[in-house]
Amino acid sequence: RAFRILVVEGTRDGEEMTPFVSLELSQGAGVGQFDAQVETAANIGAVDLVPFQIVVFNNVERLNRETLGRLKTWQEAGGRILVALGDRADLRHYNEEFLPALLPGVRLIEVKGDLQSSNSFFTMTPRVAGHAAFAGFKATPGEPLSGAQFWRVVMADAGDRARVLAEFGQILPALLEVDGGAIFCSSFDARWNN
Repeated sequence: RAFRILVVEGTRDGEEMTPFVSLELSQGAGVGQFDAQVETAANIGAVDLVPFQIVVFNNVERLNRETLGRLKTWQEAGGRILVALGDRADLRHYNEEFLPALLPGVRLIEVKGDLQSSNSFFTMTPRVAGHAAFAGFKATPGEPLSGAQFWRVVMADAGDRARVLAEFGQILPALLEVDGGAIFCSSFDARWNN
């Protein structure tokens, strides 16, 4: 039986969706039995969430309160959320509405990094060895997870309810796990990383 995942892309009308998440979850990628459906943020309000185990938000600007309420109800019934930020994510909206509703305790502070400088970048380093998030990687705490370079990240405060699974630096969480899901403090697409 396939693991059902809803990928919500932050693309706007007329823009092409970023293929990275759906390609990585495709059966041809060889990473498991996933059934990924891709929708835009504008269309998620009409999607039945019940068949999905995870909803992935990829560079989504904002969601209306009705959609957040539906997601909260689905999440309370066992659904999980994964958020990847990016240049479209409205940090104020996330702090005031999205995160308190779905991933409470996390606060986004500011965007760090420079897309113009290829010499200055962040690397992701795991802090929790053996976590399922790092399956398929040689994850050694204190050593970079891969050769990926992140030119832009979002500085976040984990608060007392989130666990930092990986970091971009001592005070820069990269992957935060909270009850009900996780948040990746950079982008899944190639605009912020290689």
